[in-house]
Amino acid sequence: MKHIKAYIAAAMIGFTGVMSVSAQNALRTGYFLEGYTYRHMLNPAFAPERSYVAFPALGNINLNLTSNVGLSTFLYPTKNGELTTFMSPDVKASKFLGKLKSVNHIDQNLDLMILSFGFRGFGGYNTFTLSSRTA
Repeated sequence: MKHIKAYIAAAMIGFTGVMSVSAQNALRTGYFLEGYTYRHMLNPAFAPERSYVAFPALGNINLNLTSNVGLSTFLYPTKNGELTTFMSPDVKASKFLGKLKSVNHIDQNLDLMILSFGFRGFGGYNTFTLSSRTA
């Protein structure tokens, strides 16, 4: 049972790190992709090549998670080269607690596009976006 809890905790922590990295990379690399539909949100001078319509959960979703606690705080190498969690009996509580700060936080930013469309007309490219942002 202890191993199952450890694997679940490690998976949750790992998933948090992956989501943060993938969300950041999508925004940064999308700027340089000429066919990226939402490139105009990063720079209004970059109009998309064709018209688009985006619906809830099918459009652009950006999720960014940041923290002052890293993955190395929760995962530790063992003598045989594998990784274990902070809940392992091999990891001393003082070692784990020494890596934590007095105030730990996880920040989350979500940009969920509810409805968006863009089209060429009226002498240029026109867009309309209704989205929800949380920080």
